[in-house]
Amino acid sequence: MILKRQLQNSEAYGANILTQNELDANLTYSNRVGKFASNSLWIKRLDAINLRVLQLPLNLTFYLEANMIRKILLLSTLCTAFLSAEVRVLVFSGSTREDSANKKLVKEAARLATQMGAKVAIIDLKDFPMPFYDRDIEEKNGQPTNASRLREMMIRSDAMIIATPEYNASVSGILKNTLDWVSRNEKGQPSRDAFKGKRIAIMSAAPGNGGAERALNHLRSIIEDIGGTVVGTQVSVPDSYNAFAPDGSLKNAQLQEKLKREIEELITP
Repeated sequence: MILKRQLQNSEAYGANILTQNELDANLTYSNRVGKFASNSLWIKRLDAINLRVLQLPLNLTFYLEANMIRKILLLSTLCTAFLSAEVRVLVFSGSTREDSANKKLVKEAARLATQMGAKVAIIDLKDFPMPFYDRDIEEKNGQPTNASRLREMMIRSDAMIIATPEYNASVSGILKNTLDWVSRNEKGQPSRDAFKGKRIAIMSAAPGNGGAERALNHLRSIIEDIGGTVVGTQVSVPDSYNAFAPDGSLKNAQLQEKLKREIEELITP
């Protein structure tokens, strides 16, 4: 409000500055708060305000107190955090084993996402049992209840984190079967609704030196084929039985930093 009054008072000097309506328009919050596009749009608006302020004639700069500039920058930071908090992330592993390294990996990724302000939901595919995809079953009984439940959760999410083990150089059977079911709708037709417009972070862990990279490449191909957008960074964790510290983080500092970058790319593209 101080900034608005000062800008209004400066009209007596004939300065070419933001009008009241322009300022109000620039400070109007976008209704598309849950979309990534809103994040960049809001920050650009704040940057535009800062630029116009810095272009004021020198004889008017005394009207702009330093604390008001700090408030604008603080508002920018708070809005970025608020928008990140609106990102809903669904997290799961393609392994159902209790002590699975890939479960540990997605839990650490989920922890990082939560720290960045996202709303995270971690699920276990063991809680969503479904038959192997079979067109006869689909035509006779329709989509399995658990497939419908999981598909709806995916549709409601903004982003996903998926980890896969490597089984015979590819993804696990339960993960592939899950993706097959959720890529179809209740009418028994192919559907991209669960993945369309969503950013997805993929990762893997395996006992060998490759860290399940071959499975990860297959997973990327599958997700992109059914409409998802896989983020550029992907983490493969080798020697998975010895890879995790007691607190759940990765012992390898470079891999931990890479995982953090991947989640940052997912949450704030």
